[in-house]
Amino acid sequence: MARRERAASEKMELLRGIPLFSGCTQNELSRLSQLFDEGWRAAGTVLVREGKPGAEFFVIVEGRAEATLRGEHLATLGPGEFFGEMSLLEVAPRAATVVAETDLSLLVLEPRGFASLLAVAPTVGMKMMRSMSQRLRALETATAAAH
Repeated sequence: MARRERAASEKMELLRGIPLFSGCTQNELSRLSQLFDEGWRAAGTVLVREGKPGAEFFVIVEGRAEATLRGEHLATLGPGEFFGEMSLLEVAPRAATVVAETDLSLLVLEPRGFASLLAVAPTVGMKMMRSMSQRLRALETATAAAH
């Protein structure tokens, strides 16, 4: 995995390929590409730990990560999937642990850029809320089935 900063046009194309941003206009993608930093994490790295404070929002570009709750597997996350959005909405402990299964290439958004993201592309906020709702429903279903 190359560890270089992508050109602005390359980052825009990357964002366009992620379902969360697929409905954005060229202008929105251009502005969004300026908000995200690129990051790389080695396999085995804990990106977020359940119960610990966190503030970053992550989008996986390349690689896979595992999400767990109380040590139980929740999901395997791959390219185009995201996590950490709840920490952008409220200052609270992380809801799950996410560990890199492989080396990861990521896009990372800090809280300072989140309000700008929503101002630039309000539809992204709706997609994020829809995803959070689906994740909550799946967790409730799994919890009910376990009892």
